[in-house]
Amino acid sequence: MLDGLVILAIGMGVVFSFLILLIFVVHGLHRFERLLSGARPGPAVLPDSPPEEACGEAAAGPAATPAEDEDEGKRLAAALAVAFALETQGAARPPTEAAGESGGAWRRAGRLMLMQPPARVARRGGQP
Repeated sequence: MLDGLVILAIGMGVVFSFLILLIFVVHGLHRFERLLSGARPGPAVLPDSPPEEACGEAAAGPAATPAEDEDEGKRLAAALAVAFALETQGAARPPTEAAGESGGAWRRAGRLMLMQPPARVARRGGQP
């Protein structure tokens, strides 16, 4: 048992060390690329006011109040809850390949599933 723990520790140490080495290699390559391109990061310059055409009516409208932010948060939470509930009900599973059949059945089932609108995907229990 002790030998297994030693092997486990050595293996995890090697993997962890390699990941740290990989981080340094990626940072080094990023700096090398920046050196070759001659690009130097400068300070970000923000405009004094947003352009009218980019913001549309949002720039002319009043700022959001805390109550509106709270309503937006509640709407977002409700949308996430509905999405989670629909996901946990589960979508239809792709068919398993029968013995002797080619992969064509898988392609055909995938195309059919992609072409159906999301509301028509069969859920568990037979409910669309």
